[in-house]
Amino acid sequence: MEGTLAVISQTGKSLSFFDLSSGSRTAHISHLIAEPHELIHDPKRNLLYISHSYRHGHFWVHGECSHEISVVDVEKKEVVDIIDTRPVLSPHGMVLDQEKDVLWISYEETENREADAGGLAAIDLGSRKVVKKVESGKKTHWFVMKPDGKKAYTCNKTADFISILDLEKGVLTGKIAASRGTEEPGISRDGKLAYFPTPGTTLGENAVDPKVLVIDTDTDQVVHEIKLEWGVQSVYVTAKDQVMVSQYRFSANGTMEKGKLSLFDGKNYALMGETEIGSMPLTMRDDGRGEKGFIANIFEGTVSVVDLAEGGVLKTLGVDNERDEETNSLKGAHGMVYRPSRV
Repeated sequence: MEGTLAVISQTGKSLSFFDLSSGSRTAHISHLIAEPHELIHDPKRNLLYISHSYRHGHFWVHGECSHEISVVDVEKKEVVDIIDTRPVLSPHGMVLDQEKDVLWISYEETENREADAGGLAAIDLGSRKVVKKVESGKKTHWFVMKPDGKKAYTCNKTADFISILDLEKGVLTGKIAASRGTEEPGISRDGKLAYFPTPGTTLGENAVDPKVLVIDTDTDQVVHEIKLEWGVQSVYVTAKDQVMVSQYRFSANGTMEKGKLSLFDGKNYALMGETEIGSMPLTMRDDGRGEKGFIANIFEGTVSVVDLAEGGVLKTLGVDNERDEETNSLKGAHGMVYRPSRV
C-alpha cells in the first residue's frame, strides 16, 4: 500500500507532500524559517518537527546559527508553533523518545560560543521547552539513540571520535576512535548495533578507504567494518534490519557524479544489491516494511524511490531544483518522513 512522503527543501525553505502512488505533489508549505534541514513525525499529536540549523549555508560554510524547531500540523498543512532551542544553537538531527514524550536534538554551538560545545538537548513536548543538555565534546550534527532512550552515539563529523552519551545521567561516558571523521549513522531496530560511515565528507574530493564501522552497543567496540567503493554520506537500517548505504563520488575535476544505493544484509553484511541514484545522496528512509527505500539526492533536488527487494528506481520525485538567489547554491532535498496510507 502506498502512502505519503513529506520532504524538506533546504535552500527552497519549504516542505512538500507527495502521493507515492502517483508521484504527484499534493501540498506545499513555503516560506519556512531558513534553513530547514531534518524532519520527524510525532504520531501522538500528528505533528511534524523541522530543525533549522543555519540562516544560510551548510556544515562547512554557513551564516548565523539558527535556534528553532518548526511545528507543522499534518492535517492543516501549516506551521502552528516555533520552538526556541536556546541556549543551544544549530539544531540538526532529531530522535523522538515516545515513551518519555521528549524530542532529542543534536546541536553544534551554544549562545556563549564556548569551544567544542556540541551535544544533545532534550525538548519536553508538553511544554516545548529545552529541559536537558548533554555535551558531546565537539560539534554534533547527527546521532542515533538506543530504543530505551538511555544511550546515544553522536556523529561529530570532523572530529576524530564518536561520543558515547548517557542520557539519563546527562554525561559523556566514552569515545570511539574514528580518526577521519564520520557522517550520518544508523542503528538496528533492536538497538544492538550502530553503523557509522567514515571518513567524513570533503566536498569535491573522493573518499579514501571508505567504510562503515559497525559498533556493538553493549561493549562500545567496533566489531566489523563494511568496506565500500565510494564515499558514504548516510546509513539507514530498514524495517527488515537491512543496511542502506548511500555512496557518492566526484569526477576528476571535482564535479558531482551520480551516486548509488548499496543494500547489505544486517546479519552477515553480504551485499544484496546496488542501484544508481542521484548525486550526493543524503537522507534515507523506508516505507516501514523494508520494501521501498527513499533517498534524498540533495544537490539534484530529487528523491529516488527504490525497490529494495528487486533493485531499481521506481519513481523520481522532483522536490526543488532551483538555485538560491542569494547564495547560488542548490540543496533541494533533505529531511523526509514517510506516512502510510490510512486503511
